[in-house]
Amino acid sequence: MTNAEMGMGSMSERIEGHDLVSYQEIKKPSFWARLGAHLVDSFVIETTAVVLILVILGASFWFRWTLGQELKFDAVWIQVLVVFFRVVLALAYFVIGTANYGTTVGKRLFRIYVVSFSTAQPISLGQSWGRCLGYMVSYLPFGGGFVMAAFHPEKRAMHDLIAGTVCIVKEKDPAMIHKEVT
Repeated sequence: MTNAEMGMGSMSERIEGHDLVSYQEIKKPSFWARLGAHLVDSFVIETTAVVLILVILGASFWFRWTLGQELKFDAVWIQVLVVFFRVVLALAYFVIGTANYGTTVGKRLFRIYVVSFSTAQPISLGQSWGRCLGYMVSYLPFGGGFVMAAFHPEKRAMHDLIAGTVCIVKEKDPAMIHKEVT
């Protein structure tokens, strides 16, 4: 029995139970749209990290001041705190966002959604982790893994290849990306 007979087609045949005329009909985001989405996501993460760090440092200094302790500025521990919060926030933001919603704030602004390359279904938590950790590979060297999306025939970046995902553009109505065969 073939995959088509079992109702399990490839991405070129099925998206969320709807038949497609061809895989090429699925609109993929441009490199510039993906870059814009990544910049928005970076801004969201950095802004959140700065606010959290300021709150924690402010509370720490306030408690020390109210207890009459000497106020010290320990630059090493502050840097460790900053790196820790940024890493934790980025992991949570990208893993939870793409696993639960198929997108992030930045991607949503550009109508970009992440789906599994083999099934065109929402990605699993494992794929989301793989994609997020794959960002580290995409950043090396000099963001080359991100730039490859501009030249890859399916507009996939290195982290997409690692995690088995692909970015697609959805119209305003998510149902518009597929055509039902009548």
